Amino acid sequence: MKDRSENSTAKLLPKGFLPSYTLVFLVASVSMLVYFVAAKKTFIRSDGINQHYKVLVYWGRYLRCLVKELVLHGRVLLFHDYSFNIGMGADLTTYLSFYGAGEPLNLLAALVPEHYIWILYEALVFVRLYLAGLSFSAYAHHMTKAGTNSLLAGSMIYLFCSWTMNGGTKHPMFLIPMIFLPLLLLGMEYLMEGRSGLLFTLSVCFSVISNFYFFYMQVLLCVFYMALVIIRMLVRKTGLAEVFRHLLRIFCYALSGSLISGVILLPVLLLFADSARSGSGAVLDLSTDWYHTLLLFPSYFSAVGCVEWGPLNYAAPFVLLLLGLLLKKGHPYLKGAVLLLSALLTVPLFHSIMNGFTYPAARWIWGYNFAMAYAVVVSWKEVFSQRWSLTLTAMILSALMLAVSIWLLPHRMGTYLGAGVLILLAGVCLMVSAKAGRGRQIWEGILLFLMLVSVCINAYLVYHDPVEDAVATSVSIADLDKEARSLTEEAVLTLGDEEDFYRVSESEWVPNSALMTGVAGVDSYLSLSERNKHEFSKFVGQSISGTHMYRDFDNKTILDNLCGVRYYGTGKNRGKSYLTGYGYESRKENLAAKYRKNLTVYENPNALPFGYSYDTVIKKSALEQEDPAVRVNTMLSSAICDEAVGALPEGSVEREQVQTFSCRILSMSEGVSRTEEGIVCSGPKGEIVLAPI
Repeated sequence: MKDRSENSTAKLLPKGFLPSYTLVFLVASVSMLVYFVAAKKTFIRSDGINQHYKVLVYWGRYLRCLVKELVLHGRVLLFHDYSFNIGMGADLTTYLSFYGAGEPLNLLAALVPEHYIWILYEALVFVRLYLAGLSFSAYAHHMTKAGTNSLLAGSMIYLFCSWTMNGGTKHPMFLIPMIFLPLLLLGMEYLMEGRSGLLFTLSVCFSVISNFYFFYMQVLLCVFYMALVIIRMLVRKTGLAEVFRHLLRIFCYALSGSLISGVILLPVLLLFADSARSGSGAVLDLSTDWYHTLLLFPSYFSAVGCVEWGPLNYAAPFVLLLLGLLLKKGHPYLKGAVLLLSALLTVPLFHSIMNGFTYPAARWIWGYNFAMAYAVVVSWKEVFSQRWSLTLTAMILSALMLAVSIWLLPHRMGTYLGAGVLILLAGVCLMVSAKAGRGRQIWEGILLFLMLVSVCINAYLVYHDPVEDAVATSVSIADLDKEARSLTEEAVLTLGDEEDFYRVSESEWVPNSALMTGVAGVDSYLSLSERNKHEFSKFVGQSISGTHMYRDFDNKTILDNLCGVRYYGTGKNRGKSYLTGYGYESRKENLAAKYRKNLTVYENPNALPFGYSYDTVIKKSALEQEDPAVRVNTMLSSAICDEAVGALPEGSVEREQVQTFSCRILSMSEGVSRTEEGIVCSGPKGEIVLAPI
């Protein structure tokens, strides 16, 4: 939103910015890393160990094999786009691109041995943050000609908040859009200034191939940005023809970037549209929950949010800078954007829209952080010279926000009182600076120091939060390999059965472990999943945790047979026995010695091969009203199709093998309940005792 009349040939960053920025970045980064290093822990936890780490290991191995075959043997046949290491089988392009496999930085996985991938995992977190700060600073400097100190202040707000400290370490791909959003906006400004569209085209292209999920949000935020630009143009009486020319030019370059990345974009779009998760859990009402709306105030100071992924947790003096901007005259479009986005933080419908019309989660909060950080850069230029009465007013309003925070969350009083002390010191700094009129650089340095202190304190609070202690729940360096791999899958590999295709299942859920071990597993936990997998699971009565989480076939022998599950492993390390399917034979004695102590592997002699055929078919509609057990039995004799296939004879519904009996419930443990739909177990150790009538 910059006038074309202004000089557009200035450098991307002010002189001397890089050394200062690097120093501040290193101090803040150490405050994040120190607690994990002291505990000998990695950043990897939760979805990090279940998804991101394993994908990075697999991607590095795949790239190394690809290069090896190409360089040593001149072959490209290894470049396959389908793998049975992903769930029940999936294509690499769509699934791995969601986890940033196309991001240029992740190509470094090819150069790092698997044992040290965790180091790359953590290093890339800070590399992405560093690049995000540079791209933000380049945009802010282009728009405001801000100096080093104001850019440092804005960068601290943008980079070191709850989204990055918590979300960015747990989900590294969450940092990718922070790099590209400022570049997209800067590229749009370049186009409106009549400059080259190369930056915008490349930003669009790399945003798509790095992660389509966040590119979708970036598109919406860019539309919001352009709406503000158009309003400003119309207010300034810019002709409609010129406005249309700008929009057309931006659209053409955006289309060019999208077409360049089409090899990734089109398959991902198809999967996203057909995902079982698409449209699930969407909230389509505008009702207001006043308690969660008021939680917006404490979210500025702590890791508490008014919605999922909504905590902000900025450096405390930020509030003074923001209020200073809002209280003064001028900057109507920036003020409007800040107030509107803040209001939208409390609207579940908006979060659903930004999250692909699924459940309401503020995963676009990095865009809000961008707006707040830019507001700090703009405010910084004026707040040191404003009247002391305005600073005092901002301090009083900050105190009211902290009072509301303590009233809502009294157990976090210490956090808010600490923020209050920093705000008080920052306010005194601003008032003294305004009165002195000289030595502004000294006072700016003091305020930057207070913000950096607040960032370091926030890092401690985020990583030792009573609700989610990130350090305690992270995987240690020593246990990383054990947590990531399936003992059953590794043990099966020692049996030497490599001639035929087979799948491996087990009693413990180790999602996506097949990416590490290289076998064909059945457990998966992927953010995107094809709808037909979910529909198949419901059709056969498989117990599933959601639209994107799948494990074994509930020890149903017929399903194991049909899906090629040859091996099933049961562990005994929890002092619990596990059931296996009918006809399974123990192969424990054939395992390598190191696996025999805590593991038994059973072989299913009736597992079908990867490909088999039927001589009869039956329409799916004929089984809609049947019990899942009848459907599974019917699959033994007939292929189930939506419509009749050619001249193949029609099969019959196999009800004879399904026996029913009447019974009564003797007892149900905690977590088991009886509903209109049947018996529901909500926990892993639910038990029910039945007796025949």
